[in-house]
Amino acid sequence: MEILRLEGLALNGFVTSAKLESCGEDNLFKIVAVLDNGDVVETECMEHERISRTFIVITRYREWGRVLARREYTEEMMKGITYDLDHKN
Repeated sequence: MEILRLEGLALNGFVTSAKLESCGEDNLFKIVAVLDNGDVVETECMEHERISRTFIVITRYREWGRVLARREYTEEMMKGITYDLDHKN
């Protein structure tokens, strides 16, 4: 699975768990995630330094996704987000 797609699923509350797993080669790892429908997905193998940063992002997105999916966001979380309905291209 593409990393950006997995990040999007995590941010929207569809990833229930994620872990780093070795690919069996030196310094190559992948992210294995379980989705809310029970599907298990994994990313391609990458260098540990790169995939570990992505894993941290997915972990954070999972936390935020649970909150956003239930609409339990606070005013502090929403601070800085603005909507410009009158904006014309």
